[in-house]
Amino acid sequence: MRRDHRVLRSSIFLILLLIALPIAAHPASGQENPVASLDPVQGLVQLRPAAAPENDWRTLTAVELVEAGDWVRTDSLGVAVLTFFEGVQSEILPNSQVTIGQFEIDSTANTFQITLEVSVGDMHNQINQVLDPNSRYEVHTPSAVIAVRGTDYWVSSSWLSEALINVLEGVVQTFAVLPDGRLGNSVFVNQGQSVMALPSGDLSAVGPLHDIPEYPPRAPLAPATCGNNVCEPGEETICPVDCQTFPSCGNNICELNLGEGPVTCAADCVPESRFNPQAVNPSPDGGGAATGGTGEPCTVQTTRRDVPMRVGPGFNRGVRDYLTPNVVYPVLGDATANDGSLWWQIEVPNVPQAWALQDDVMPSGDCDVPDAEAPPFVPAAPPPTEEPPPDQPAPPEQPDVPMSISFYASPSSISYGQCAIIRWDVEGIKEVYFEGVGVTGHESREVCPYDDTTYTLRVITRDNRTIIRTVTVIVDYY
Repeated sequence: MRRDHRVLRSSIFLILLLIALPIAAHPASGQENPVASLDPVQGLVQLRPAAAPENDWRTLTAVELVEAGDWVRTDSLGVAVLTFFEGVQSEILPNSQVTIGQFEIDSTANTFQITLEVSVGDMHNQINQVLDPNSRYEVHTPSAVIAVRGTDYWVSSSWLSEALINVLEGVVQTFAVLPDGRLGNSVFVNQGQSVMALPSGDLSAVGPLHDIPEYPPRAPLAPATCGNNVCEPGEETICPVDCQTFPSCGNNICELNLGEGPVTCAADCVPESRFNPQAVNPSPDGGGAATGGTGEPCTVQTTRRDVPMRVGPGFNRGVRDYLTPNVVYPVLGDATANDGSLWWQIEVPNVPQAWALQDDVMPSGDCDVPDAEAPPFVPAAPPPTEEPPPDQPAPPEQPDVPMSISFYASPSSISYGQCAIIRWDVEGIKEVYFEGVGVTGHESREVCPYDDTTYTLRVITRDNRTIIRTVTVIVDYY
């Protein structure tokens, strides 16, 4: 049987969210401003509304709507899926406690701001619909703040306040949280890399993927009576919080091997958050990156080697050079091109005009920058026509390669935990982007989605038209 976690098909508008979610969910008690759906997949999944007393946890047996400020926790077999809208969701794994933080959406600008806090445990985040650089998705832990746009990554936060970030796709910017709650240094973590944030406020060196969490064995959902402090008949194997005792609870050591966890022994297993939200500047033009509230100048950088530096804002502007990876470029201003794309004007030594697409770089600092005046568009002069030497025939004209676009998934339907290949073959075009990243015309990518996922290929034609192709990989659940 396939469990369908999809809530919306393509929109990020809140009004559609509120219309579509009640089809598969019902509001939790007292919820007035639902922002997401919470799907209990297996084991014990409990919800505590924001205004409820500290110990007022309720066991979920069906999908429910949740709102900002609500708490979610799981036991040693619990798994839940938190979905804000299609393409933006998080899997909550066993022995985890998560708080739904900020949720703001601007249907006019088609942007959103989302924050989650992982007190302890493992969370798999998939953000595939962050289409605007003004949108922001952040995950907070006691020792790190992770700011992303368009990516797939894991966050694991231990009871010792250590946070491990593993990036499967895209780029995340990870900020250390200092002992006094302020933001410390930050690093960019690229696809296939990981970083550890320590409670001391230090960040490890960025390295290869490390210790990605494993999914638990399959288990039934715990009954609604689990968590009422009474061991009901049949709960002996699926409700340890009611049916077992934990004599070591209270010794300030979270002993998972003895069955302790956020549900059975929160005193030992849930560290206090020391992060101060006031230390984060949302940066309305910050492209989703958290920034220190110190008024630092806006800068951008990239870890890629294929980010074009253009002579003006717009895909119809010439490419002057390519940005150097991991170099910080000061931002002078921003501008919107005629095609609606957003661009930063950046400062490059000895270059009078240097522009980068906002989707291609990660910003930092106070990026509420002034509008920049775009230089006039100067069409390129046609190349001179060379006359053939006397008494020699002119070379035959080479016909233009006709435009063709092939974009597909193989297979298009996979079982939970399997992978598919996304392949494209494009001819006779100017530029091509897969999931917002520039690529060549003939490539493929392996994808391993945990839910139905739509992938996008954006093609710029020779006459500067934009063509969008999408494919969806369907995931069949047990």
